[in-house]
Amino acid sequence: MNRFMAKVYSLQEKTLIKVDDKETIKLLHKSIKKVSEDIEAVSYHTAISQLMILLNHVYLKKEISKDFLKIYIQLIAPFAPFLAEEMWHNL
Repeated sequence: MNRFMAKVYSLQEKTLIKVDDKETIKLLHKSIKKVSEDIEAVSYHTAISQLMILLNHVYLKKEISKDFLKIYIQLIAPFAPFLAEEMWHNL
């Protein structure tokens, strides 16, 4: 879990661009839906798993959009509120 949080925090170091590619946007929307449903069903482990899948997809890219980063911070906030708050403040 510590490595996951370190990878999430390092997202801030990526170059910010205007728009992400279609594959990233599609996976982002799928993740939003999955995490929302899993939080309502109190299935936190599967929600975190989906966030890890999304992070691994984006981590290989050199650039991400500012909108993606904002949404990802909001998705991770219920599970890591202090990290999300610090990242939001830095953004």
